[in-house]
Amino acid sequence: GVIVYNLLGFELIGSIGSSLILAGIAACYVSYKIKYKYYSAPVVRKSLYIISILLLIAAFVLSGGKTASRWIVLPGIGQLQGSEIAKYFLILYTSSLLAINRDTIKTWDTFKKIGIPVFIVSALIFPENFSTSMLVFAVCAALMIIGRVNMKYMSIILFLIKLKFLTFFFSK
Repeated sequence: GVIVYNLLGFELIGSIGSSLILAGIAACYVSYKIKYKYYSAPVVRKSLYIISILLLIAAFVLSGGKTASRWIVLPGIGQLQGSEIAKYFLILYTSSLLAINRDTIKTWDTFKKIGIPVFIVSALIFPENFSTSMLVFAVCAALMIIGRVNMKYMSIILFLIKLKFLTFFFSK
């Protein structure tokens, strides 16, 4: 920082950081202006879900399997944590599926379409960050409860999370 400041007359990290903040605010505003029906389109919904899965897998592979360092390094920009992106995409995906399937929400097939993606993403985040995994699951479970999903089916997901938790901690 000091060498760059002496050579260029300004702090490089500070100027890039403020530019990234402004770019983030602009991206939030643009995404705010897009109507929800475009986000819930099947192509967009599935693409965002696949991107989140790929980011979680890429973070795992790039970290060499180390559970504590699941960051994706973007040269010249910084670092990206795949679980943060996956968290938002999963909430968007779950709410979109709940809205689309509101007439058949009590059936097992609809529950599988909603519950399996929640379990997969939560299971992929779990080794990296237990609290984020449980938070994502809790938010999606709350969405499913508000969306009137059959509680009998919700208990199945709770059992799978408990099973994942036990196998993770007792496999060491």
